[in-house]
Amino acid sequence: MLAFCSVENVKLFMTVDDDHRVNLSMVAACLNRVPQYTRRNLNFGCVARSYFAYRSPRNKMYLSFCKFSLDRVYPYARGFAQLVGPDIVTDIAIATAYTRHNYFPEYVYIEMSSLKLGIPIYEEETMHDRDLDRRRNEKRRSAMIALVEYFPTT
Repeated sequence: MLAFCSVENVKLFMTVDDDHRVNLSMVAACLNRVPQYTRRNLNFGCVARSYFAYRSPRNKMYLSFCKFSLDRVYPYARGFAQLVGPDIVTDIAIATAYTRHNYFPEYVYIEMSSLKLGIPIYEEETMHDRDLDRRRNEKRRSAMIALVEYFPTT
């Protein structure tokens, strides 16, 4: 991210999976709602709190004990979309460069590095992933980020 943008001129970095869409007016509202210092020093996302490490090599999310020794993964912002404050990108890049193993999935690893660095994760309720569209959004409130199906095309 830093290779393409000057940190001083960026309000927030965003990563989004190709099967999700973004409501940019809600992103702008989020930027206005969160104070600048907080926004520049946090990870924003839909936080997974009870994710267990899969130990079966047949599972595509397999994590060996060598790569991750705990059975439960730290809380992390799910990988379908993240908003990352520009002041923490350098710290995370340095932390991930000096580690021995590259964990799968990579967004869990980035969040583990963030936790070790003391960088907080901010739960953003308007970011929806897969079944969260149905569970969290029964009243069909607007979503900042959701699956493609959530944003009908005309």
